[in-house]
Amino acid sequence: MPKKKKTRREILEKYEKNYVRQKHGTLSKNTKGREIIEKEDEYRLPFERDCHRILHSEPFRRLRHKTQVFYKPKNDHICTRLDHSLYLASIATTIARNIGANIDLVYAISLGHDLGHAPFGHTGEKILTQLVSDDKKGPGDFVFKHELHSLRVVDYLAKLPPREGPGLNLSFEVRDGIVSHYGEGYPTKIEPNFSKRSSELPETIVGESLPATIEGCIVRLTDKIAYLGRDIEDADTANLIDIGDNSITELKELKSFFGEISNREIITRLTRNIIDNASLDSPNIGFDAAHSEALKKLYDFSVKFIYDHEKLNNYKIFAEFILQNLYKFCKSHIEDAGHENLSRPYTEKNGYYLLEILHEFYSYTYRVPIVPWRANVDFIAGMTDNFAISAFQEISIPQDII
Repeated sequence: MPKKKKTRREILEKYEKNYVRQKHGTLSKNTKGREIIEKEDEYRLPFERDCHRILHSEPFRRLRHKTQVFYKPKNDHICTRLDHSLYLASIATTIARNIGANIDLVYAISLGHDLGHAPFGHTGEKILTQLVSDDKKGPGDFVFKHELHSLRVVDYLAKLPPREGPGLNLSFEVRDGIVSHYGEGYPTKIEPNFSKRSSELPETIVGESLPATIEGCIVRLTDKIAYLGRDIEDADTANLIDIGDNSITELKELKSFFGEISNREIITRLTRNIIDNASLDSPNIGFDAAHSEALKKLYDFSVKFIYDHEKLNNYKIFAEFILQNLYKFCKSHIEDAGHENLSRPYTEKNGYYLLEILHEFYSYTYRVPIVPWRANVDFIAGMTDNFAISAFQEISIPQDII
């Protein structure tokens, strides 16, 4: 009998199996699946489909105008949240390719890991936490974590027209990698928690819950590599620090290890160390002790000389003032209008453009009533820096009478 011709999907799965050489690497055919079962694509495996869903989503496009470290930079070469996500994807896929992990899965997690960031970066997170805490109708124990909100974005807030239902309906492994990423701390080595289930993801303890895949671990380790060198070079461009200043003890120590303080050298040294310390048989990946300590010193230097810099702290006051006023204004309207009116188009003559967008967001997102503070946080967290500033100006400056 003639040999049965393989389907495109079978060819793709064979190709994937050939390059996923890591014993604990994740094959598409072994995925724990999607929350809503879908017909599989003949031309793309699940994790590649997830890459495309994230890339074409509105929350991903908005990252181009969300703060990484420097607020609303006029210099086009300063890194934004979108740039960071792409840098992370490039570094993480290099590691995945070299250690035999699933490149598509690593790429998808990298693209989606920061979708839940509020405007004005980590400062925006802290401000939203405080605003909900001060809100007498909000929960007193709420803490805005962009990791958890990123999961909320891909599971609920982002849309995939024309499919009915909330969210992007991503694979478990991508959702897990997104909510389990963590750019803080100083890990030497980590390994996956293979026993995780989908029901556990909303209860993720940020910084403690480990990814369920080796690909998720790669992204978690690589996040810091992707931003530390870039932030240092951006700070030098913005004249917050002078990389050439050898009078700074911390800089001299870093130069003694890296040779030069540049984004290129930092990425190269740390990325190669992860690859060189990896094994095709072990799920345990990470740095050796010397590189882990160097990473810690890089982060501590950045906190002291960049993230806590007086210029950035002054802007934090500005960001807080903007978000406080937006939160109060929008929440008051949400409470007054109610679910029925918010679910209809905003038709008030000479009304606010901000409220038009709020109504559009609400009617598009919520099929059933939701508590005002939650809707307000979802709405504000989705804003770009630019939109938050222009919305604040709109509600603060009186409209023309004529």
